[in-house]
Amino acid sequence: MNDAVNDPQDDAAVQLVTPFDEVTVHYSLKSADGEVLESTAGEEPVTFAIGTGYWPQTLENTLCELEVGRQYVFVLDAENAFGEPDPALVQEVPRASFSAMEPQVGNLIEFTDEQGQALPGWIRAVDAQTVTVDFNHPLSGCTVVFEVKVLEAHLAP
Repeated sequence: MNDAVNDPQDDAAVQLVTPFDEVTVHYSLKSADGEVLESTAGEEPVTFAIGTGYWPQTLENTLCELEVGRQYVFVLDAENAFGEPDPALVQEVPRASFSAMEPQVGNLIEFTDEQGQALPGWIRAVDAQTVTVDFNHPLSGCTVVFEVKVLEAHLAP
């Protein structure tokens, strides 16, 4: 579903988002049952260049061809939002690796990958020898409602 919420706008000055733009947006992500999962409401909007991985590519692609100044609502299945869970991203980590803390199911832990990038992982199970860590995005496998208003768009530097 793709619904544009009517905002008054001068048709002569319509500007569309391109795949090469840096955009400033207000947005919210909601679960299929309406629970707000993430939102910029009451906060500063976010600014990022499309294609840099700020959001998954499929989510960033929904911005292309949208009119600046209009508000949109998209219902995105898992494939078009954060993808399906990848079993390869659920890994067993030796419990001894957690000597500085006591791992608990449900905790979000920040790891560092080989390139020094932050990599969040959810602890799914703990036993005497191993800790099961899920590196899938928490919204993988979920249908989400994506509400977005593009405030600005210009060619990315």
